[in-house]
Amino acid sequence: MKAIIKKLEKLQESLETKFEYMEDTFEDRSDTWQDSERGQDFSDKMMATEEALRDIEMVLESLQGAFEL
Repeated sequence: MKAIIKKLEKLQESLETKFEYMEDTFEDRSDTWQDSERGQDFSDKMMATEEALRDIEMVLESLQGAFEL
């Protein structure tokens, strides 16, 4: 189980880095781009990434609590 938790933690770190990069990229773009279809698609992907991060965090907390790690 520890190996699975380690993999989830690495995935979480990777997604956090990706999300931060996406957030910086989005904020660096113009308001016009942000409001465009491409900007909205990008925003949707950011939201999906953020949701995945929350899900991974919940799974990690649950596993760590269940196995007292």
